[in-house]
Amino acid sequence: MDRRGIELSVNFMVIIIIAIVVFFFGAKFIFNLVSEATEIQQLSNEQLDAKISDLLCSGSQKVCIGQDRQSAQRNGLAVFGMKIINADTAQRNFDIIVRKSAAFKNDKSPIVSINLNPIPETRSITLKPNDGKTLGLGVSVDKAGVESGTYIFDVIVCFDDGKTGDDATGKCPVTLSGANKDLYDFKKIYVEVS
Repeated sequence: MDRRGIELSVNFMVIIIIAIVVFFFGAKFIFNLVSEATEIQQLSNEQLDAKISDLLCSGSQKVCIGQDRQSAQRNGLAVFGMKIINADTAQRNFDIIVRKSAAFKNDKSPIVSINLNPIPETRSITLKPNDGKTLGLGVSVDKAGVESGTYIFDVIVCFDDGKTGDDATGKCPVTLSGANKDLYDFKKIYVEVS
């Protein structure tokens, strides 16, 4: 048997195997490149949403909710972005309270049982003068017992200026020491359940 023929066959087989391996590595590289491009696209959309939220909240508002109306499915979550700016000359502790307010079906009749829950119901932050903070508020929708319609929540921002009994609105709770918190701002958020 001719040795040159066997060497040629073995070399051909080695070249075929190397070509197949290079082809699969090239295909994997292209797949990774395309999937990374998709992730970058999604990241850009998230950054764009954040910028739009900041634009909606630009200006002199002490408290701003970027989009006050969100849709949610049953067993889902509606998320709201909120920005608070301390317009006072002293450092202040702020309490953010989210309370159920009202709910209406699509035909405008009231919904008696509100099976949606704010997350968190209360939250406290401390801000230095002219400092601001962006934070998230969520509303969880139960899996069962939730009627389609619009659910309204009050977002109450309170702070304590050291004076007692000067909150004429009565929206802010009385602290354990008996001091009333003062209303800093009041907003509403809407969750539409379909």
